[in-house]
Amino acid sequence: MALLAARTPKNAADWTDRELLRFVLRSEARGWAELVRRFRPLIYRCITKVTLKYAPSLGGADLDEIYADVMMQLVRDDMHKLRIYNPARGTKLGSWIGMISVNAAYDFLRGAGRRPLLDKVDGTMDVHEESDRTPLDLLIEKERWGHLNGLLSDFTDKDRM
Repeated sequence: MALLAARTPKNAADWTDRELLRFVLRSEARGWAELVRRFRPLIYRCITKVTLKYAPSLGGADLDEIYADVMMQLVRDDMHKLRIYNPARGTKLGSWIGMISVNAAYDFLRGAGRRPLLDKVDGTMDVHEESDRTPLDLLIEKERWGHLNGLLSDFTDKDRM
């Protein structure tokens, strides 16, 4: 243990990716604090880059939700995503965490596409909206869904999900 302490810099900012990962995987608080300090800006940059391209009106709360999901992914299942990181493949730890962040942003946007549309004023659905639609509106919607389902039939089951 003394040999490890002699080789590991006392200042966490000077740790290599491997040293940082070793401390994080041992659930040491200073390792986790350094990981957050070091990669929080990167995670937000990755998230913002994706969301600005596909959903520029996304709010700060949504970005925070995606960030929280990234952090949960890093600790979930005994830190599985951090444990499978392999520096021998030539990637940096930051690149690995960035990829996880980008994927989390895309996952959030896919999930947001499945949520019901809410009224932008008060965040609730108009319960009378269904009764205000004319038969023509219903027919047009039915045709659109039919066309969409026809297009989706060319996709694999996984892609349809």
